[in-house]
Amino acid sequence: MISPIAKHPSKPFRSKHSEQIKLVSSFEWFDIEALKGVDEEFREILTDSVTIDNARRDALCYGLRKRIEQLEDFIKSQRV
Repeated sequence: MISPIAKHPSKPFRSKHSEQIKLVSSFEWFDIEALKGVDEEFREILTDSVTIDNARRDALCYGLRKRIEQLEDFIKSQRV
């Protein structure tokens, strides 16, 4: 029920997220605290999916949490 084929290709400015995030010049407008717990909200949303099993749901939520942590670490490193 989830199409793995996107209608339009997505081309990032860099090949890795860790490089692409460096293109952002300021995070002063961004409230990282607003993302706390979003992985658990995401888990609740995915629980209703008939196409995503527990293992995949866990992997997706883990990946989201780690990406948020990576962003938080990057933002902190920019403030130094």
